[in-house]
Amino acid sequence: MLEGWKEEPSLERWRTQHTDIVVQDMDWLMGHRLTSFVLLDEGRAVDANLHCDVRLTLVDSDNKSTEKTVTYLVGTSPKLTVFRQIIP
Repeated sequence: MLEGWKEEPSLERWRTQHTDIVVQDMDWLMGHRLTSFVLLDEGRAVDANLHCDVRLTLVDSDNKSTEKTVTYLVGTSPKLTVFRQIIP
């Protein structure tokens, strides 16, 4: 999914090409470009999801680069889902 974001800055366009996965990320939805990412851990099982910490480097519409650490919640049933954790 993150490699897909680097290649396709439009989340809506990416979703039409990857209907087998459900993705939610507000930065991607707002059109921020992902220039790089680093997986900070192998993930940890919490309830029915895998929680993965990732450092993102983003560029906004003003061409300003920012770095942030986020957590993605990955689920596999009934469909593969990747949601960015909103509340830490």
